[in-house]
Amino acid sequence: MQLEPGYKVLRRVGSKGYTSVAMYSGSLFYSRGKIVRPKPGCGPLAVFTDLEYAKRLILWHIHTPERYLAIARIKFQRSKEEMVYYRGRFETFYANLADLPAGTVLADAVHVISYLTAKEKKELLEG
Repeated sequence: MQLEPGYKVLRRVGSKGYTSVAMYSGSLFYSRGKIVRPKPGCGPLAVFTDLEYAKRLILWHIHTPERYLAIARIKFQRSKEEMVYYRGRFETFYANLADLPAGTVLADAVHVISYLTAKEKKELLEG
């Protein structure tokens, strides 16, 4: 499995840890050192290869307090798929890559390496 460097924007969910900012029935939990893959019937995962696009996503989430959002440094396996999808209770939902935030890349697996520190995140968001 060839892994590429990238970034994943995450939301803190109480003491459970981090999940993707796009919360839906296919939500997964991410933690340092863990390799995350989509649940059966769901896929692939949305990531960024450029930190600037991750920053834009955080700034776009104006109704979520910044302290609940994190940027993870990741390694990811690029997907050949061109849309994300997840299975709800009664139907499957789809979103084309073109409809996702600018700079989104799709991944079949994500390995969280580390998180930007509060200082790094502050400097990024203020820059």
